[in-house]
Amino acid sequence: MRRLSGMIPGGLILAALALLALAAPAQANPVRTENVESQLRAELPAAVPGQGLWVALTQRIRPGWHTYWKNPGDSGIPTTIAWTLPEGWTAGDIVWPAPERFPIGPLVNFGYKDEVHLLTRIEVPADAKPGETITVTGAADWLVCEDICIPESATLSFTIPVAAGPVEAAPERAALFADARRSLPVPSPFAATFAAGATAHELVLAAPGLEAANLKSVFFFPENFAVTPAAAPQSFTVTDDGLRLALQKGGDLPDGPILGVLVLEEDLDGTVSRQALEIAAEVTGEAPGAAAGPTAAARETAGMGLFQAALFALLGGVILNLMPCVFPVISIKAMALVRHGGGHARAHGLAYTGGVLACFAAVAGALIALRAGGAEIGWGFQLQDPWIVALLAYVMFLLGLWMSGVYELGGSVAGVGQGLAAREG
Repeated sequence: MRRLSGMIPGGLILAALALLALAAPAQANPVRTENVESQLRAELPAAVPGQGLWVALTQRIRPGWHTYWKNPGDSGIPTTIAWTLPEGWTAGDIVWPAPERFPIGPLVNFGYKDEVHLLTRIEVPADAKPGETITVTGAADWLVCEDICIPESATLSFTIPVAAGPVEAAPERAALFADARRSLPVPSPFAATFAAGATAHELVLAAPGLEAANLKSVFFFPENFAVTPAAAPQSFTVTDDGLRLALQKGGDLPDGPILGVLVLEEDLDGTVSRQALEIAAEVTGEAPGAAAGPTAAARETAGMGLFQAALFALLGGVILNLMPCVFPVISIKAMALVRHGGGHARAHGLAYTGGVLACFAAVAGALIALRAGGAEIGWGFQLQDPWIVALLAYVMFLLGLWMSGVYELGGSVAGVGQGLAAREG
């Protein structure tokens, strides 16, 4: 009996294998972390030389949790994808769906819940060889939050053949990418301008014919966080010429047009329709009423003298020092002052106070200098960085092991500065 392989020409075997490869959709197996299931898929079953290949990172997010948009709002980190591709293949930026707002106490974050598709276009070089199979790898990192935030990551890979001619997406895959594109903001058909003011801004959309009665809400998601605070209210008015949206001033405006997504919710016969418009607004002159005067909070404190301001600052410091983690240290310092007695105690107290004020002035000066240089930094914001939080967690863990007697630090290390502290003067 002759072997079957000897009865079928080699060319037919290769052709059959190529057809099977094209029929199999290109996708990576899902990777499940504690809060997110991620999967990487290509729109087409094969790549075509000289054309773009769209891929989607689909994330199914744990109920009640959310990930982040390119501008995460008051806190958070946007999702990133680091691509590993063959030589000559390149990947573009993530094409972001329209975000949602997530209020968390006084903060507001911008991002996604439930399920999100993050699209990326991969450029296939013209010299890609039909018949070869290549591997696409994306290393995704994201921050997922509820009441707490957890950094997660996944590395996803799939293989895809290179076809000589055009190919079509399978119906299921075409439906998935159509759904992903429906979540994207569409370029605004209306011209937009941005009137910048000293204390407030105004986004103007030239959209005559808008029905004010149908508009339930309007919100602008700026790509740059400095345009307006994420948690600040945005009020809108509809005129004969279109829509005017009042925005609180944030930081220094970026160069060029103001980019972002304008989300309008309309009530159409009892059904709420959500439309997301991609905005590129040219910056014009001052917003109406922008120079009307200081805010209510500024007016309340404008007449406060230096003595009153210092008194309130002292009161705030006293209240802060009543915290359980601080108060015992105050009592230890007070006992040390009592032991000194007389004029020496007064000099010691003045020197101690001067040292505290000098240290905090140095910290404040460093922060002001860094912010003036363009750094996005503020005291306490370092605790929103996952790397800082992870580092502090390990430090506390090592400290706990030390206090439990698992290991000991050398006496010379523990006593650094003790001789200086014991000296008089």
